[in-house]
Amino acid sequence: MELQIEDPIKCEQFVYMFQYMRQFSDFINIMFQNERMYIQCMDPAFVIVFEIILPSKWFSLYKLNTGEVTLGINSSILYKVLDARDKVQHIHIDSTDEKLNVHFVRPAENPSSKKVFDKNFEIPLLDIQSDLMEIPVIDHQAELTMPGTTFAHLINQLRNFGDTMRVVCSEEKITLESESIDLGKMSVDVTIDDLEEFAIEEEKTMELGFSLKYLHDISLYQRIAKNIFIGISDNSPLKASYCLDDDASLSFYLAPKMDDN
Repeated sequence: MELQIEDPIKCEQFVYMFQYMRQFSDFINIMFQNERMYIQCMDPAFVIVFEIILPSKWFSLYKLNTGEVTLGINSSILYKVLDARDKVQHIHIDSTDEKLNVHFVRPAENPSSKKVFDKNFEIPLLDIQSDLMEIPVIDHQAELTMPGTTFAHLINQLRNFGDTMRVVCSEEKITLESESIDLGKMSVDVTIDDLEEFAIEEEKTMELGFSLKYLHDISLYQRIAKNIFIGISDNSPLKASYCLDDDASLSFYLAPKMDDN
């Protein structure tokens, strides 16, 4: 297996993908399939599924020598390695039977960066036993797209007043609420006309609750893409996706919180 990322924006995005992954799982399997790199993991509480899809065309080079490969990695170690990259460096990755090799290379067309040195790392591979979930394609009853920074800002504020975000959604408006006995209540009326996109089933009204802890973890990725897509349906996980170039995506599937009543 060998891959390269040379585009500066994609290099930054690749590093950023792994920055907060340990929030969801300490150990991950990275699957290098014929047409894509794929990661899926679930948190220990079985509340949220984390998914990365990077098609082969997203990379400058994507080559499999012996068919599909699955590599088990400690997510914290991988991020420590990726965080050592200097901003001008390309990313080269290959593997042996026992190690993942990561190389940061100064581009030949940028010889002026004299203080930037090529770096090479070896990461031990792990045997991680995990089963892939089959994630169905859902036509969500309500879908919206907003700037990732706006989403993160609202989640951080709502989290100050409770641990659950209640979403009330209709054709006319969207309301986000959180409350607790000790801290009081916060309510946000989201103006539909100010969203990048919004769609809901005709005459549909929805009321669902989701953990603000996990929504906060999702919002940590606000800088990876301009917008975040949110899809919700009754009795189904919330889908939150950051869409990148070349059909690449970083997605989360968050189970709703059950009403105590």
